[in-house]
Amino acid sequence: MQVLTLALTMAMGLGACQSNMDALRAKADAAYAEAAYARALEGYSAILEMDSSQTEVRFFRGVSQQMLERYPQAMADFRHVLREDPEAYKAWLNLGHCHYALRDWEEARDCYAKVLEEKPDYGLALNPLAHMHFYLGDTLKACQTLRRAEAVMAARSVDEALRRACGEP
Repeated sequence: MQVLTLALTMAMGLGACQSNMDALRAKADAAYAEAAYARALEGYSAILEMDSSQTEVRFFRGVSQQMLERYPQAMADFRHVLREDPEAYKAWLNLGHCHYALRDWEEARDCYAKVLEEKPDYGLALNPLAHMHFYLGDTLKACQTLRRAEAVMAARSVDEALRRACGEP
């Protein structure tokens, strides 16, 4: 009887914990949607304190940190996500954006290249990859990548300055 009571008490506690995490997640997601990244960061961090295995929550915490320009912390979150799921192309993309913001062109280039291994025509990686090639001195590759980005991004525009550097109107 004691074992059954203990099991029921534990189950009720777990249910309350899950309910609390769900409520925190809803608040954090709402803050994220409002671009209130500091509040989102607080919520996502609280969830991870309760359950550190929440990979998607860790990704959104990383993006929140990235938007707050806390690049080292964001990068740690994205790397953690990538240890859990090496094919998480959005984590590679955002890790690349962090390196880009820190002017670490080679690391950024490598991250964008990893995105393209998973999603070969992902314009949101092609466009910054063109910049990385340009910053690293490979104008030919930058222009080739830019043309590829233009082809797949249709309605979205690519960087006009880079387009002019490639001799395009």
